[in-house]
Amino acid sequence: LPISLGCGTGNYELKLAETNQINAIDISPESIKALNKKIKERKLSKKAKAMLMDAENLKFKDDSLDAVYGVAILHHLDLKKVMQELKRITKPNSRLYFIEPPISNFRVRKYRRKTPHMRSKFEHPLTRKDLKLIKKYFRVKIKGYYFLQTFMPKFIRHKEKYGKIRKLLDNLDSIILEISPFLNIYCYSIIIELRN
Repeated sequence: LPISLGCGTGNYELKLAETNQINAIDISPESIKALNKKIKERKLSKKAKAMLMDAENLKFKDDSLDAVYGVAILHHLDLKKVMQELKRITKPNSRLYFIEPPISNFRVRKYRRKTPHMRSKFEHPLTRKDLKLIKKYFRVKIKGYYFLQTFMPKFIRHKEKYGKIRKLLDNLDSIILEISPFLNIYCYSIIIELRN
């Protein structure tokens, strides 16, 4: 079964559970309680399970998982500890996918300076040093760069307008990044694939 690391209240996990089986973990009891309630309400109990667990101390057996993913989670953790744990629990040829903010984006750095109240003490965007550490445990491949401009609609309060503008900017991003791949360093997120 795939494991979602740092699932929060489960926006991605609930969508995945409609067509796949998924186990989700988070360190927050409130998040796990909220996600389990949603799982029950949507009658997804046979496909999804949310568990309280620390990503730096995983309760899975050695070589027991073949897929792991997480969205904006690695940059909150002690990277060495979590890489050791992920290496321990994943089978050979496992695939792990993470969407993370890179430090290369000046807008990420500027936004973070303006919103220190939204940060934990140890949180930081992924750096080259972080990627070098990850490479000690896994083969690393950057699969894509996303959200060149889509960071802008976050400030739009109206949900319907946000969705339309976001879709338009996603499409525009794809075109711009295809024409000018050197702009990828300005994207808000990267997708990283890790393989044993």
